[in-house]
Amino acid sequence: MNGTRPVSKATAERVREAFSALDYQPNPAARVLRGLPAERIGLIVANSASPFWSAAIKGVEQVAYEMGYNLLLCDSDEDPAKEITNFKMLSGEKVDGIIFAPTSQANAQAIRDLNIRIPLVQIARKLESVPVDSVTCDNLSGGFKATKHLIALGHRRIACISSNLTVSPGHDRLTGYKIAIEESGSEVNPNLILEVSLGPEGGYEAAQNLLRGNPPDAIFACNHLQAFGILQALRERQIRVPEDLALIAYDDMPWSPFIDPPLTVVRQPIAYMAGEAARLLISRLEERFRHRHSNRQPLMHQQRVVGIELVDRTSCGLPERHRSLPVFDAAVDRTGPQHYTSLED
Repeated sequence: MNGTRPVSKATAERVREAFSALDYQPNPAARVLRGLPAERIGLIVANSASPFWSAAIKGVEQVAYEMGYNLLLCDSDEDPAKEITNFKMLSGEKVDGIIFAPTSQANAQAIRDLNIRIPLVQIARKLESVPVDSVTCDNLSGGFKATKHLIALGHRRIACISSNLTVSPGHDRLTGYKIAIEESGSEVNPNLILEVSLGPEGGYEAAQNLLRGNPPDAIFACNHLQAFGILQALRERQIRVPEDLALIAYDDMPWSPFIDPPLTVVRQPIAYMAGEAARLLISRLEERFRHRHSNRQPLMHQQRVVGIELVDRTSCGLPERHRSLPVFDAAVDRTGPQHYTSLED
């Protein structure tokens, strides 16, 4: 069946013919009962309808397929309760490991209480209090670079529209924004920081609020979908981008170069991150299976941080258009506390 026993070619051929005639498929549950890997991994994403998470699904699935693993997909819909239900379901299905995007810091204790005994990898988001592997991008640097970009163009009244500050991307992007404002010699204005929902509706609501009274001259949207709502609100008030107000958003989507105006963005390579998460998880599974009968301690948890790019188009009004500014060239392993003395480097 699996090429591990010496048999004659004629016998092997008869067995293969029987497999074909009976449409035989290996039973993962039977493999687990024999102490073998089920060769299945679980993936819990935050919103499978989002192009960002669709790219993550594709990245994980491709690597899993190449390495001989099947994928079971769950969608938490940004719902902490549903996230826990997904964990329980995947554990019941006897998957070998799980890749997941945390929904909320408030769910950290609930995840720990599940006492899951299979390898876990966090992707794109990270709960510091859940001690498992993670693959994220440098969101703090991304927020800093986006804001610094606007400051370099002469903007001083810069708003930040954020979302879900209970998970690391929202918190870190906002922190990077604040550091850039303070390094420019200005004080952070809390009236220019709004936390809203992830979708276009949140961006629209935030922009409407910002445009009342003393409006900003630039907006940093911490989520790409919010940019649609912001643009709609600006059009309704006949505010031109970038002539009257500059706009930069997080994440580069396929349509970002084609909207009016082409959107300047911070790009995080989600497909690459997803592939790295899958490779990291499967390496853990193989390590665990090789040493299942030994007392060898598992390797230290890895925190892989992937670099970002600032993709310069026209929504900020730069003269040098369609220019990509690399910040980091490759993934970096970080296993200890992360300290930033200067984000300019």
